[in-house]
Amino acid sequence: MLMKPTNLPFITMMVLGSMISISANSWFPIWLGLEMNIMGFIPLIVNKSNIFSIEASLKYFLVQAISSSILLLSSIQNNFFLFPTELINMSLLIKLGAAPFHFWVPSIAGSISWSNLGLFLTWQKLAPMMILTINMTTSIMMMTSLILSLMFGPIGGLSQTNMKKMLAFSSIAHMGWVITTIMMSFNLVALYFVIYSTNLLMVISMMKNFQISSLNNSTMLSKKSKIMLYSMMLNMGGMPPLLGFFPKLMTLTLLIKMNMILLCLPLLTSAIINLFFYLRLTYLALVLMIKKKNVFMYNYNTYKIKKTNYKPSSIYSNYI
Repeated sequence: MLMKPTNLPFITMMVLGSMISISANSWFPIWLGLEMNIMGFIPLIVNKSNIFSIEASLKYFLVQAISSSILLLSSIQNNFFLFPTELINMSLLIKLGAAPFHFWVPSIAGSISWSNLGLFLTWQKLAPMMILTINMTTSIMMMTSLILSLMFGPIGGLSQTNMKKMLAFSSIAHMGWVITTIMMSFNLVALYFVIYSTNLLMVISMMKNFQISSLNNSTMLSKKSKIMLYSMMLNMGGMPPLLGFFPKLMTLTLLIKMNMILLCLPLLTSAIINLFFYLRLTYLALVLMIKKKNVFMYNYNTYKIKKTNYKPSSIYSNYI
């Protein structure tokens, strides 16, 4: 659906807009590039056969319009605002879906296709993240957003059985880690985001191919497919010694070297809770698979017993 010829102009506009924003050296072309990116992405979301996707596109447009208005006003009218940098950061945090501006993210994620979800949780975050890296200042707003993202993301994911919404809450939790790496090193930001995006797109690709929308659907997979899927999900959760664990380890190591040990506590707590709901999914899938196998064996053995009991009775009836 995403690679249809009719979608090519919108994909081109979306990619070009992000590139303009990342390479620009003044606020107006940054804003213009972000708007091009939004205008290219919204038509991709809309699916006439799915009314929820139309609602999601409208919600996405309104949220992005508000954040773009804040960005444009704060960048042009610097003299009229007491804290222009804070307003710019706030507009970028809204675009990234970081807490406490995250409430629109799960509802949109649950209403769009798997292909669009991959773009929504990866490419659409690239330009705002790079701009935030350039404009980054350690402030109360950034620290608050960091802590709240680490808190709301894992807690929200615990109550989800819908895979799309679960990945959205996981993305919110990862934004806490991204903001942390932004405050420390550009190279670490790039490494973390590339590994996270790669893992996420692999998970989404599998879920799209096997048409998995909830935990119940995953029980129908073959044993090999289940191992692959849940290994990738544990990788996203940062399970050692998988690849997703090492960027988090590097982040914590760098924080300790910078004497920011207190920040390690919320990061570790969030990582453990985030990993827990991935482990819970893996455990439930394995339990359901074992139960299904046991039920099959029970039915088969019951059938054999009944068949065995039937033979003598039929022979005896012939003598009568």
